[in-house]
Amino acid sequence: MPIELNDKQKVAYANWQYKAPEVGQPINLPKVGTVGYVSEVIDNKKTGEQAYIITPKKLPKKPTASDLNQVVNVTILYRGSTEPGKGDDWVKDWINTDLPIGNQVIGGGQKMPPAQLKSAAQTLDTAMNRYKNATFDIYGHSLGSMNGQYAISDTKYPDRIHAAYLYEGPNIHSVLNDKQQRTAETLKNRIFNYIDDKDYIAIGYTNASMVGMLIR
Repeated sequence: MPIELNDKQKVAYANWQYKAPEVGQPINLPKVGTVGYVSEVIDNKKTGEQAYIITPKKLPKKPTASDLNQVVNVTILYRGSTEPGKGDDWVKDWINTDLPIGNQVIGGGQKMPPAQLKSAAQTLDTAMNRYKNATFDIYGHSLGSMNGQYAISDTKYPDRIHAAYLYEGPNIHSVLNDKQQRTAETLKNRIFNYIDDKDYIAIGYTNASMVGMLIR
């Protein structure tokens, strides 16, 4: 079972997505200690998606099927947008993902999830197939929240989602298809969607359906 964390510790855990941890690196939290180890780093050059897969114990460089089957909980950290003008993927984050989603959330129209959201869903699906006996916790901030919302709603294994902690992301419920919206509704009580009304990124929540329980 995952370690019980308070709200501040969950935020600290989510913030690891911006520290660019490497495979094998321990994830340490204040007053808690080591909560897991980075087992995989996802850096999708085509879509710009970046994510970190955390397991409770450090795995060998080439884990066996037995090693993977012993993992009972996995945490996925979906990284937020790269700062404009920095790195080689900020265009994929902002121009190809953030702006199109913002336009859809505000203006409505055809549901066209950007490629990065789809690749985030593939990351979760692949991890669930790799760690067959594990439940999953999902963290994400800003763009990472959108990726998390979409991945959870698209999952083939909703019963294996333990919880999700998503921070300051736009409401992408309107971008989901009917099946994804039904999955999101099924998992509503396990998804904690934190927003600050003063944050201009967290749009689309006024008088609207949403992914998870809204916490202001």
